[in-house]
Amino acid sequence: MGGIIFEGHVENGISCEKRKLWKETSFLVDRFIAKEKLTDIKLRLYQDKIHIKIPPPFPGIPVPHLHRGGKVYQLSQRQWNRFSKMVVRDLKAKMSKIKSVDLEQLSALSAVIKK
Repeated sequence: MGGIIFEGHVENGISCEKRKLWKETSFLVDRFIAKEKLTDIKLRLYQDKIHIKIPPPFPGIPVPHLHRGGKVYQLSQRQWNRFSKMVVRDLKAKMSKIKSVDLEQLSALSAVIKK
């Protein structure tokens, strides 16, 4: 399973850092969904054979997926790898323009690179 994980303040189940990342890269999500011709999935839980549909936001999905426009798009591991490489490329281009970072930012970058 793939994922980008940031630590920080959590609001409505989504950290502010994740919210900011996805807001800044929403054009990549749109592009990937269109390129891969993904269709949204309908998530359902079954409890004693009673059908329960869970509306977004969901409590957590243990497979690679994207959220966009209140819909969820499940990805294969291969699709997640392609998508995450696209996001990393975009972030690298943005990072190449950065002149300086503070110690906390440098520490966070270092921690991600070591993984």
